[in-house]
Amino acid sequence: RQWIMKTKIPYHVICKVKLGDEEAIRFILKYFEPMIVDASKRMVRTDKDTIKEVVDDDIRAFIESELILAIIHNYDLSRVPKDQSPT
Repeated sequence: RQWIMKTKIPYHVICKVKLGDEEAIRFILKYFEPMIVDASKRMVRTDKDTIKEVVDDDIRAFIESELILAIIHNYDLSRVPKDQSPT
C-alpha cells in the first residue's frame, strides 16, 4: 500500500526529535502511525483454526524505534526545507 501524507512534518519538530524531546517523538510516531501499524501486521492462526491479521507489538516497537533512531542519526539539520524557517 502506498501512503500519501497530506501535511509535512514541521522542521522545528525534527529538530526537537534530534534533541530527544518526548513530545516531538510522540508527534512523529502519531504522524506515521497508519504506516507503522500497516507494516506491523502479520497473519496468525487462532484457537478456532482460522487465520486472522493482527498487529505484532514487537514488530511495531522495532519499526518505531528504528524510525526515531534514523531521524536522530541521519537527518541533516543544515538542510532546512525551502518552505520552512530554521527557527
